[in-house]
Amino acid sequence: MNDIKNPKYIVIRSLCVFAAVFLIANSFAHMVMLSHKNEAKLKAAYTAESTVRRIESQLNKYLSKTDVLKQVIESGYKIDDDQFNALAKFMVDDNHVIEAVELAKNGVVSQVYPVEGNEEAIGLNFFENKERKKNANIAKDSGEYTIAGPFELVQGGMGALLFDPIYTQNSDGSKNFWGFALLVINWDNFVDGLELDKLDESEYHYRIWKNDISTGNETVIAECKEESFKDALEVACDVPNDVWYFDI
Repeated sequence: MNDIKNPKYIVIRSLCVFAAVFLIANSFAHMVMLSHKNEAKLKAAYTAESTVRRIESQLNKYLSKTDVLKQVIESGYKIDDDQFNALAKFMVDDNHVIEAVELAKNGVVSQVYPVEGNEEAIGLNFFENKERKKNANIAKDSGEYTIAGPFELVQGGMGALLFDPIYTQNSDGSKNFWGFALLVINWDNFVDGLELDKLDESEYHYRIWKNDISTGNETVIAECKEESFKDALEVACDVPNDVWYFDI
């Protein structure tokens, strides 16, 4: 009883109570902080995944334009230059995202629209071109479209190629590789249309990149103006025949 009234005992007991309360409060604050951090990571991961899916959706929208060409060729019809130009003219968009439409029978560019400005592409053999052959073979073997680039185009300027493989059917039902329908994409115009600046408005810093299939070098697909990244989260996103990485 006397110990309870002892000032020294009271001080020690008070310190013990304070320490216990401090530890509990600190633990709670740490748990809240971890919860907020995990929530932020989940939100960032969702933002990265949804952004890449939006990019892929936009690419599919443009790629769907080649379906008419594919269906005509797969049906066994031959497209002469006039027919090709008439179809391709409707595929080129007002936003100048599609720079050119090409047909490459057996992997060799034989038809291109518009011809003006794209003369250097005619006769290009994708299976022999050092920078393009890996993408061409992957598209051919997988049967899925493949994105090559962005890189310097042979006709000049930065762009990307969308290889869409075409197969005709033999009389026995087997498939025979015909070649490619290709879209030449103006990458800067394509990225502008994605409205990635909204990520900046949401106070996200981002960088989308991939390892180039041909060279193995890192290729930046899109990035914000901020050069330094703090607490960046890397999210790997599968796209047809490739993996894109989103640092956010």
